[in-house]
Amino acid sequence: MFIKVDLTSTLRPVLVEGETILAIQDNVGLYDGNEKAAKYMSGNVYLTSHRIIYVDSERPKDNSIGAEIRLIKGREFYAGFVKSSPKITLKFSDSTNNLSPSSNNNPYLSSPSASTLSFQNTLFSTWICTICSFSNKSQNTKCQLCGVKRPENLNSSTPPSSISSSSGTFSQHTTTHQDSHDNNVEADESDGIACPQCTFLNHPYMINCEMCETKLKTLDIDDEIFKEDFVKLAFRNGGAIAFYDKMKQAMNMKGWEKPAESTKPPTDFDPVRGGISGIMRNAEKNKKEQDEYLNQAFKDMESLKTITEEMVKLAQSINNRLSKESAESGASADEITAFKTDLFKLGITKDEAGSTYHQELARELAEFLENVLVKDDKMMSLTDIYCIFNKARGVALISPSDLQKACSLFERLNLPFRLRKFESGFLLAHSDDQIAQRVLECIRSKGSLSAIELASMEQKSVVLVNEQLQMVEAKGLICRDESVEGIRYYDNLIINYVWKGIK
Repeated sequence: MFIKVDLTSTLRPVLVEGETILAIQDNVGLYDGNEKAAKYMSGNVYLTSHRIIYVDSERPKDNSIGAEIRLIKGREFYAGFVKSSPKITLKFSDSTNNLSPSSNNNPYLSSPSASTLSFQNTLFSTWICTICSFSNKSQNTKCQLCGVKRPENLNSSTPPSSISSSSGTFSQHTTTHQDSHDNNVEADESDGIACPQCTFLNHPYMINCEMCETKLKTLDIDDEIFKEDFVKLAFRNGGAIAFYDKMKQAMNMKGWEKPAESTKPPTDFDPVRGGISGIMRNAEKNKKEQDEYLNQAFKDMESLKTITEEMVKLAQSINNRLSKESAESGASADEITAFKTDLFKLGITKDEAGSTYHQELARELAEFLENVLVKDDKMMSLTDIYCIFNKARGVALISPSDLQKACSLFERLNLPFRLRKFESGFLLAHSDDQIAQRVLECIRSKGSLSAIELASMEQKSVVLVNEQLQMVEAKGLICRDESVEGIRYYDNLIINYVWKGIK
């Protein structure tokens, strides 16, 4: 049911062919039934056309999971009350127990390490207060709600062994309160598991004997207790209503049921379509169809999402046209490559991401720059990034302020780029160490260089190169020589010189 998902270098889920992101919400926690999931307390939830994906905030590589929407048989919405956050309950079909997640036919398992998760081994680190029935963490000695001390003989909730060995299904669990525990000691003992080694009568939920640690046999547990499999999503930062509406649309659209269309050309030949007139008629017909798709798509955002396949076909035709016209155009090879790579992505929008818009935009921008800045030594001005990035998106263009806010989050999100502002106010995204090393190598190869000469070698603007030289000079790696002919920069030999008699 829930399996691990692969993430990109920017910690976004890897999507399969034909899968699109519909909504994103941050600060969402998971519940296994009515119990909080200890390892899935806070993260980003991605709603796609095929899946619901949870990416953990603290350990995204280890605790990122996803479930297919087609396995959901029911949904419920809880608006929240006082301190209780809004929740969406997802009920899964009983057939999920028979699913084989390790099957090669599962497109969401792209690596052998991806396997079905069994939450029962990790979720039951809570204890129930006997006064107010509040679910507390196992490390808390007092109830977080009423302040009553935890009873010494009250153990944390633990899963039955038969459930922990199952292949990753959520189950509805029942917990026994302390006040009812005293009245049911005899019943628990009569239903306990006798140790085959020391004959000690253990609790039915124990896996090993409490006295001698011998492995116990598993008792048959009533299936009716675990009949319904469900999970809750707790929205602690709002956005539950919008997410619930998008989820209903995704379940009604059933994007996973759309078969992949064959791209094989028809074998039948129509004589009427032959010749120059036939070619002209086909070209005119294709142009009309493209115009209809564009006009229909731009009526509103909902129409754009529902006809994604037609837009992808149009993007493929533009991609083929770019391959033929790239030699005649003045655009660089990196720009063409980036445009082709991101042409199939409609781009993240504020409606989809909500409060996480700038964070998701920063990740999307970092993925884009990884392809664009291969030749440019990991550096490009913010103005150039704005033009090329919007050109690649095509639709849902971003504003300059949104771009600057997204770039300012590079360092906080641990992305491979940084936003630098020079003294002149010039903004660019780059890595200081890589630029300094590149400039130093150029100066050492020529002995000395001016800003104009370095700009000619690197095929960059003089303003940008001058800012680079000043940055490298501030690091102490190069030094300048001012004369009537201008400023020339040299390798700083003094900083590495070993003076005689000085250790």
